[in-house]
Amino acid sequence: MADESDLMLLRVKEAVERAFKADPANRVYILAQSVQPLSGWALRWAVQDCRERGMPWTEIAGILNRPYSSVLRQFQAGGPVYAHQAAHSQNTRNFDGQTPLRQTATELAKRMGSLAISCPGTITAIHLHGRVEQLASALTVLDDPEPMLEATRVVLAGTNGIKDKLQPREELPAEERAVWNILEELDICYRRDHRGIKEAHRVLSDPSMLS
Repeated sequence: MADESDLMLLRVKEAVERAFKADPANRVYILAQSVQPLSGWALRWAVQDCRERGMPWTEIAGILNRPYSSVLRQFQAGGPVYAHQAAHSQNTRNFDGQTPLRQTATELAKRMGSLAISCPGTITAIHLHGRVEQLASALTVLDDPEPMLEATRVVLAGTNGIKDKLQPREELPAEERAVWNILEELDICYRRDHRGIKEAHRVLSDPSMLS
């Protein structure tokens, strides 16, 4: 059964590869018409595999970080399964819409934790671990994006302060290289997302804007 699921993942991969080569307008089309729906079907097939192996719905819902009832309704409807939802009202308490910035910051916290354990004496761990811990704490605030945005700015400022003191990237320990790779993503995501996140929070916090 896993091999059948791989088939759908291969279709997602092929669509992503086409998107890499496309101009912005065609990339929008490919992502909307192929990558996003195919990903939903790939997730449905993966959920089917879990069920056929005896995994209870409650455990699957926990993996997806979605309510059990929502996952079951999606599955019973016969269509693709989606784990994420865009922010669209105050009730979602998800003002940044699970943006790449939040996802990248979460991954950074994981990688920094691994670096702090394996290579605590590296310049990156010494100077950035505390800042990233503050960012991880800010990620727990879901009804106001400003703590996450401010903590991200603090991390990026620290990054700029030490990048010229690093060894060449290829000479860094693997765990430290992984942190710097995700720091570069964090910088890109912040520059692209932060204004939109602030505007979404402004709109979704004002009941008159939602009427």
